[in-house]
Amino acid sequence: TLVAPVVTGGNNTGALIGNAAKSDKVEKACVINPTITGASNVGGLVGRSGVVTSPAMSITNNVVASGYITGTSNVGGIVGLVNGTTGLYYDGKYGDRYISYTLSFNYASPTINATQTAGGIVGYARGCYVQEIRYTSNKYDGYIKPTIWGNQFEGSIETGASVSGIVAVVDGTGYILDSYGRSISYGYSNPEYYNNQQSRVFVNMAYNLVGGEIVGDNARGVWNTFKAGDKYTKAAAPTGYMQKITLSNNVFYATTLSSTSGEPYRISLIEKGDNFAAATGSTIIYNGEEIDVEDNYYNGTSVGLRQLKRKNTYVGMGFDFDTQWAIVEGKTFPYNINQS
Repeated sequence: TLVAPVVTGGNNTGALIGNAAKSDKVEKACVINPTITGASNVGGLVGRSGVVTSPAMSITNNVVASGYITGTSNVGGIVGLVNGTTGLYYDGKYGDRYISYTLSFNYASPTINATQTAGGIVGYARGCYVQEIRYTSNKYDGYIKPTIWGNQFEGSIETGASVSGIVAVVDGTGYILDSYGRSISYGYSNPEYYNNQQSRVFVNMAYNLVGGEIVGDNARGVWNTFKAGDKYTKAAAPTGYMQKITLSNNVFYATTLSSTSGEPYRISLIEKGDNFAAATGSTIIYNGEEIDVEDNYYNGTSVGLRQLKRKNTYVGMGFDFDTQWAIVEGKTFPYNINQS
């Protein structure tokens, strides 16, 4: 536990670790009332987290309570940039290869300021070089599998070009290389196969809760957008590529969601998902004017604040109150048992 740390740096700045490039696990850390200032990749706990030696990474059960976090791009309440991998080499002999990362049951409540991307939990989540195939006679696929599950943000995002309560951007870009290390497939921007090999992405984002206040040029409540290759998209990847996005059972109860240029959505720009709950009492502002929003994929289903403080609401959505969540009936929103 760190109490009231003051950290000033450039790129890759965090209260605990600046650049955790070779770490495959960050868990059960607590930072209280930090003041953190940096440039790109700035986080309340870790500036940049990535994997070089392992195909799987987890960031789970961490807390950043109150404080101030300021940077230019990729600024997050827990981690600024999650970098899926930077140089894993697989020879293709043992089946499909993958990079997976799990961001689960983290809590953050700082005030965040950014010039570009900012998220209440993670600013930017990237998966790159998902598979580097050295034996092209073996036809195996590469996967990126981010799981963003059970996180909670109750702070304030005051500025940013692309902002959201959980994660601003999930980048599904993947590369497949030939036996000489040359890039054959670049994410989904170039819809073609090489030797029947594919780069695929499976995103699972569920059971996240967003409170506090979110303000930015393009502001969305839970997840802002998905990036595929060199394109930002709100629907499926181009024909010929395999993409599965599970976006479900997320809850938005922020007091304010304000967006200057892009239309504000209580949940996400993504055109997928179900069982979203969003508080009726939230103030939604678009280009300086308060607006009404319709219930749909983007905005979830409107639910009264009283109902969002009742256990049955969340049990019906599949929240686990036996091992993971707790609530003071009628008085609080759910909170993680491990962070109580």
